Amino acid sequence: TPMKLKRPLIVSFAIGLMAGSGAIFGLQAAGVPPTYVVVEVNEIADMQAFKNEYVKVGPAAVAEAKMADGRYLVRTGDVTAVDGDPPKFFVVIAFQNIDKAKAYQASMKDLTAIRLKLTKSRSFMVEGLPSR
Repeated sequence: TPMKLKRPLIVSFAIGLMAGSGAIFGLQAAGVPPTYVVVEVNEIADMQAFKNEYVKVGPAAVAEAKMADGRYLVRTGDVTAVDGDPPKFFVVIAFQNIDKAKAYQASMKDLTAIRLKLTKSRSFMVEGLPSR
């Protein structure tokens, strides 16, 4: 009967519509550029305090970044200069988007205060290129 034929067609259309809108959302999400949080430490006033108060809490910072879908790409004091003076310590953390990077930064206020107390440094966020 015509009604029996319409039902599978309507169900198929609805499933196709949901799948298509999911694919479009995925494509839009893929176009969102990642954001990188960069920390550059140029001078360290007290190396022992820096190691004890800042570097030692790194695992907690890494865990916090993971909770914000972040991923440490670089966290090191081993920096080779190409030109100019290299920083004493350098960090790069990748996030899926600017909002997640900002949320992470907000959660790191105490760690940032320690870094600013013990060093001459700077941190900033930079937007990467969207994935293709």
